[in-house]
Amino acid sequence: MTLGGEVRRMLCPSLAIVDRCRYSALYGEIKEVVTIDDVADGTAVHGFETSIGVEWNRCTRIGQLTIGFGWEQQLYASLSGNVDSDIDPEDVDITLAGPVFSVALAR
Repeated sequence: MTLGGEVRRMLCPSLAIVDRCRYSALYGEIKEVVTIDDVADGTAVHGFETSIGVEWNRCTRIGQLTIGFGWEQQLYASLSGNVDSDIDPEDVDITLAGPVFSVALAR
């Protein structure tokens, strides 16, 4: 399941500021780090993504060209590998962040 939204503010006819956010619930199995034989099925990992940037659009002979540049941050929560229900000292979260460059052509 994924839910998302986007806000776009036009600065001029071909340039816009874009802000996006998205939440995902990822389902699958987690294998115990120490012993690979222990597996937990139906485990949910929550993912949160946000990005902000600028996009430039132009109509060309071959279609609509969009070039974008911005910053994106992702958080994946509850990645703990505790499968055998013993005491888990921490709940593992991973955060990724960095620049984003995109090029799209819509025909």
